[in-house]
Amino acid sequence: MTFEFGFEYKGAKYGFKSKKLYRLPHLKDGRNYGLLEIPQTKVGKTKVYRIQRDKLTLNRIQNITIAVEWEIERVGKNKDCPF
Repeated sequence: MTFEFGFEYKGAKYGFKSKKLYRLPHLKDGRNYGLLEIPQTKVGKTKVYRIQRDKLTLNRIQNITIAVEWEIERVGKNKDCPF
């Protein structure tokens, strides 16, 4: 999975793929966080994303988004993989 646009927020990386926002896998304070799709919600008439207990509007996300080249490898079916 390749992400061309994304941003960093509070030590985590977020990327856009097919107009969907994902939190990329990372390690923080000794805990592992996996790939997660972040749903878009509405607060009144405003569309927001809930990112780390904050509500970020599309305008705010647009201002902090940059062009990136992040790639994530997903484990697929393999005879050596136990799951």
